[in-house]
Order: sequence, then structure tokens, then C-alpha cells
Amino acid sequence: PSSTPRHPPPYHQAVVLAGKTDAKQSYARGDGLTSSVVGVPASFAIVACDVHGNERSTCGDNFQVSLSGPALDDHRASEVAHGRSRVHALVSEYANGTYTVEYTVTVAGLYYVMVTLGGEPIQGAPFRMQAFPAKTRASHSVAHGVGLSVATAGVYTEFSLLAKDTYGNDETKSSEGNFSVAFRNSATGGVSAPAAIDDSLRGLYTVGYVPREAGIYSVDVKYNRMPIFGSPYTLLVRPGRADVTKSRLACGDHAECLTAVAGDAHVIYLHGH
Repeated sequence: PSSTPRHPPPYHQAVVLAGKTDAKQSYARGDGLTSSVVGVPASFAIVACDVHGNERSTCGDNFQVSLSGPALDDHRASEVAHGRSRVHALVSEYANGTYTVEYTVTVAGLYYVMVTLGGEPIQGAPFRMQAFPAKTRASHSVAHGVGLSVATAGVYTEFSLLAKDTYGNDETKSSEGNFSVAFRNSATGGVSAPAAIDDSLRGLYTVGYVPREAGIYSVDVKYNRMPIFGSPYTLLVRPGRADVTKSRLACGDHAECLTAVAGDAHVIYLHGH
């Protein structure tokens, strides 16, 4: 008897789509999730997943993103709520189920990035994001210390330089450029040699110098040849202790100065140096 060939039953392809987005299974990725630079736009991505961890291929979810920044000083706290910086983040949808988050901070420090869906945080949230200062700006950098206004001739004196970026953030490492300090005598116009500048490697510099002559000086402090905030400063150098080897009588005729009559008062003037 002839056999009838058997054919396998037809197979049909089935497309399994991800289910409803689940906050606990959704996650975020990208450099902007952990670090950024002040004034420079940063970004990261949100990947929507269902309860089984399947990545969704469509968008439409309302993810909420907020960045809570570092506590601010009294001067800048008035600009934000409760003395902490708040940053607005823009969330954009892609057609493949991912979302791009973009933001720009102006205050350096540690931020907490919260990403939620329906009030529930996504996997790993909140995230710790460190915002670093921008490049040093001369017009915002400052100098401070007693040695910037008063000194004594012959005595080692110091003052400090604090590097800041264009947003007023303190630098946390050495600046890429160079600070310079020069003293100009207001009477003679002469400029002394640059002072010694010690770099602490954390944005703070110590300026040390020994003034040689008393007088009023103009102190030029610059960063990359541009004056810092408040420069030039006015420095008063007071006379130091008298040196007997350099002091002299205040009269032209030494013999007259050193001649006196017994019993009479005699005054001799000395110029100390």
C-alpha cells in the first residue's frame, strides 16, 4: 500500500511584548548619573522595564527626575529653597523605550538624583552625583589675609589666594593656569621680584614674601595675566626694628654732636634703619 507523506503542522511566529513598566525593574545608566562639571550640560538614560525585567520598546511613561544639591552659604541660600540647590532636569522620550535626561548645575558639590515612576523610585535610586567646579576664573578668584594689607620690613609675611570658577565655586584641585604676585612701590614706581607662591593642590595658594623697605605698595595679583577680584591691593609696610649698624646721627657735624658742656642738657638725634 502506498504511504501518504506526513507534513509537520504549520508553525506561527508570536511576538511577545514587554508588559507594563515597573519602577523597581527600570534602571538608569550614563556618566551624568554619577558626575558632571559645573556649567556643562550632562545627561544619562532611563531604560523602562516590565515587572519581569524585559526592556520595553515603546515610551509613554511619566518618569520624574529631581536633583537635590549641596547646602549653600548664607549669601547664596536665598537663591534656592531651604538653602539647598535644586536643579531642573529635562526628560525626553526615544521611540525604543528609553528616555534621555539632561541637566546643568551651577553649584559644585554632592547631589542626590532621584528618578521615580508613579511616586516609586527606580532601581538604585537615589543616585549620588558629584558636580566638579569649572575652570578657574580670574575675576572670581580672591585673596585674603593680614599680609595683603599690612606688613613689617624684614619680617616674613603671608596671605592666601583662593581659586574660584566663573560661578563662584571654590576649586578643589590645582588650577590649570598660573597665579602671579608683584609689589609696586607707590613712591618710586619700582617693582619687586615676584613673591613665592605655594600650591596646596586643592585650590588654595599661600603667598609668602619679605618686604625690604617701608612704604606704601600696590600689590598686583593676577591669574593668567588677568587681575583677580579686588586687585590691585594697597599694602602698608611699616619700618622694622632699628639696626645699629645702619643707624646714623641726625646732624651733619659729628664733632658738634659729640661735644657737650658739663652740667648742660644735650640732645642727640639718631635716624634708625
